[in-house]
Amino acid sequence: MEARVAELKERWVCVVAHHGDPAAIDETRRPLYRHMILQELVGGPSILRWLERPVGDRVVDALVQTHAGFDGDELCKIERIPAGRFAVLDYEGPEADLAEARTALRDWARQHRLEPTGPLLQVHLMDAIDGITEQQLQLPVR
Repeated sequence: MEARVAELKERWVCVVAHHGDPAAIDETRRPLYRHMILQELVGGPSILRWLERPVGDRVVDALVQTHAGFDGDELCKIERIPAGRFAVLDYEGPEADLAEARTALRDWARQHRLEPTGPLLQVHLMDAIDGITEQQLQLPVR
């Protein structure tokens, strides 16, 4: 797994704050994703946004990429992830090692003198099969 810098496009996302243990994020993420599918609003994969600093008991938010023009609803608010430079790491492995991969990406960015400009995003590419998941870690940098 080698990190790299990539220019990523702007993305519109539906956001639901997750309160409590980050290990229980699926209790927030899956209902949000199901809601978006039923409303035909899914425009891409689900994303976890790891906050730079905890806000009370909140460490991570659940996001689902959607279409520009959707204003949100009673379940989710809309935010824009701006286009820009991101340190990116493609991860394939056990979900238990994702925390280590997030740390490795932050360390890589620091070693390459890249300054983070926002929270780390963990883009869900594939559910675990035989214990192996595929995720892409994205850290906005300058």
